[in-house]
Amino acid sequence: MKKLFNIIIAGALATVSLTSCQRDLTSLNEDPKHPTVLPSQNLLAMGQQQFFYYTFTGSVNFNNFRFFVQQWAETTYTDETNYDLITRNQPRNNWNRMFVYSLNNYETAKKNLAVELGNTEAVKENKWATLEISQIAVWETLVDTYGNIPYSQALQAADGQFAPAYDDAKTIYTDLLSRIDAAIAKIDDSEAGYSDGDLVYDGDMTKWKHFANAVKLRLAMNLADVDAATSKSAAEAAIASGVISSEDESYNLVFDGGTFSNPIYDDLVASGRNDFVPTEFILNKMNDAEDPRRGKWFTKASTKYKVQSVSSSGGNMVITFVNDEDNNVWEKEEYAKDMLAYYNDATTGKTILLGNITDNADDTITVISPNPDITVKNGDIISVVYYKGGVFGELNPFGSYSHMSAFFLGSDAPANLLSYTEVLFLKAEAAARGYSVGGSAESFYKAAIAASMSENGLSSDDADAYIAAHPYDAANWKKSIGGEAYIALFNRAFAAWNFTRRLDYPVLVNPADSQLDAVPTRMPYSDQEYVLNKTNVEAAASAIGGDKATTKLFWDVH
Repeated sequence: MKKLFNIIIAGALATVSLTSCQRDLTSLNEDPKHPTVLPSQNLLAMGQQQFFYYTFTGSVNFNNFRFFVQQWAETTYTDETNYDLITRNQPRNNWNRMFVYSLNNYETAKKNLAVELGNTEAVKENKWATLEISQIAVWETLVDTYGNIPYSQALQAADGQFAPAYDDAKTIYTDLLSRIDAAIAKIDDSEAGYSDGDLVYDGDMTKWKHFANAVKLRLAMNLADVDAATSKSAAEAAIASGVISSEDESYNLVFDGGTFSNPIYDDLVASGRNDFVPTEFILNKMNDAEDPRRGKWFTKASTKYKVQSVSSSGGNMVITFVNDEDNNVWEKEEYAKDMLAYYNDATTGKTILLGNITDNADDTITVISPNPDITVKNGDIISVVYYKGGVFGELNPFGSYSHMSAFFLGSDAPANLLSYTEVLFLKAEAAARGYSVGGSAESFYKAAIAASMSENGLSSDDADAYIAAHPYDAANWKKSIGGEAYIALFNRAFAAWNFTRRLDYPVLVNPADSQLDAVPTRMPYSDQEYVLNKTNVEAAASAIGGDKATTKLFWDVH
């Protein structure tokens, strides 16, 4: 986004100017070129950039959501995939980014907006609603990450409140639902909001209204197993009022690709490191389903094997590989499909397609209708090429596995925190639970998969074929919706984490060397809270059943 750099830098410069003005006691007049307070639009932009960047990041130093849902494996270290949340202080780092750099920017923006000139009443109300909805989105992320958190007494350091009490998470949910309704009531969608500073919707208040209702729907569905009445009422009201209705309305921030780059680009490209690969957990599922999104999201792994013997069976070529410590050893790939065998010509140095692999076992592959121009001999080298994921919790040599493709790696790629696809899966779940949401669970299930295919550049024919092969299963709706949402929300790990915790599908297995007793269901509190806010954090820890990563949130009851 072209405005991103100028607006955020302008905010930083305004901060410097503010400091200078405060120190100059001889200057009593206001200088419009050097504001004494930051414009609310700059604070909005900074809050958005921080929230999107540090919620979407794949850095091992922050939220670790991609490891909580086991969609990324590691190649250099295994601490994070074995759920070490102490060494790198991820709970502290994530906590500070959300409270200090996002929530606080929005809160300050509200105060500054109140005294800004030049807004009509309608525009001012729209701007306030923009800030309020932005803040609510952060609160929802925090309460669904930690559980009970400082809320009613938070963000009051200017008034001397440095040790805020922790509020009950269910109470926060109730208040957030009320705040969403109040914010929507203030919106005049015939008027603009922030024409500058809004890096997501550019002041389009219809989109802000739909996003607010989408957050309300997410909150409502999380309540389904603990407060069915409120869940049903809130979900139905959100959908009736209007939720995100197209990919164009998704809560998406497009980075400028320069000073402000997509965090996945920073993690996987700009860092110069090769620390992550997709897991076999997700790729096995996609391979088994012959999911066309694989070709958009991942590269194929290519590994060389030495031929021990070759035989023929029904016109197919059966190749047995050498099994010793000096060569790569082929082990049966139960879920691999779309596997190709390539002949490495030692004379020309060329790699030539031998054929499709139709079957495999330990040390052996079967190539169907092999290239008749190629004669494979003992000692030759065959490359096996297919989508191969790393083992979660173990070290995975980068060159031996599939990688995230260029689809995710652009410096200006968008970060999507609440998508149209997610909203459709939420609608499917609501319908499956018997809510009146304007359609059936099956219809929304199909629409969600189609939306995922579309946003990833695949055709309606691809979507139709996939849906026909993987129809909605009403008798096992949690598995059906949860499993497909898990795939569709790859690279949107926080959203995926909500589904896995609420629906318990797919079933995630704790790695053998895990530092925890189970897969994380929350983030522990910041260690700094035990120094700066000891009494209150200890009370909160006791109230939720212990400050552990395996303590379930109030709505996660299964």
